[in-house]
Amino acid sequence: MHSLIKEAINNINKIDYPCLLSFIENNIKDKTVVIYGAGAFGQQTANLLKIHKIIPDKFLDINPKSFINEIPTIHPQKYNKKIQQLYCQLL
Repeated sequence: MHSLIKEAINNINKIDYPCLLSFIENNIKDKTVVIYGAGAFGQQTANLLKIHKIIPDKFLDINPKSFINEIPTIHPQKYNKKIQQLYCQLL
């Protein structure tokens, strides 16, 4: 699985998608993969990893206290900070 994730990260980094860094966290215990991305970007990542079931956790929105289809939102700046922290941990 590790080599698959590494390959997916390399492929994702080739995609020109502004302000969204790629990071994939593999949780072997419960066999889930967390994809930090949005919309089509998240879908492309899931396709690269051959993931069949996608459950959105949060949507990007400038109003962090809102909900989209009962799913909470996260402000883009907060999202980018979280991605940068996680990406640095990966390196």
